[in-house]
Amino acid sequence: MNSVLLRQQIMAIAGNGVNPRFQLRAVFSVGAVKYTAQAVIGKYTLEEYGKLYTGVIKIQVAMITRDYMSLFKSRDNISVTVFQEQVDPSSEVKFANGLSYQTTYRGFLTDNSIASLKTDSGLNSNF
Repeated sequence: MNSVLLRQQIMAIAGNGVNPRFQLRAVFSVGAVKYTAQAVIGKYTLEEYGKLYTGVIKIQVAMITRDYMSLFKSRDNISVTVFQEQVDPSSEVKFANGLSYQTTYRGFLTDNSIASLKTDSGLNSNF
């Protein structure tokens, strides 16, 4: 890690009085197969170390039903990579050389209600 470059970036952000804005993106992986979420709706962190052994990070995503069904079949072996990418505060356009963070987690599905659907006919596409 280049600590000089990191310090310059921190000082540049802190010095201009504007907090950076980030956009989240999530990619789910099962083995070599990747499923990209259409949108990350929210990211929530729960840290109750008195009750839990670890922190819990929940992300709420919108994704294609067909992809969710595939993930549901492999629900015991999911990893999630969350990307935080700096965007322009006013236009929400991603900066080409902006700050970017990538973190990979072990994934668990918490809302399995959609898995009971028999079809995803409302989301068919003509690719």
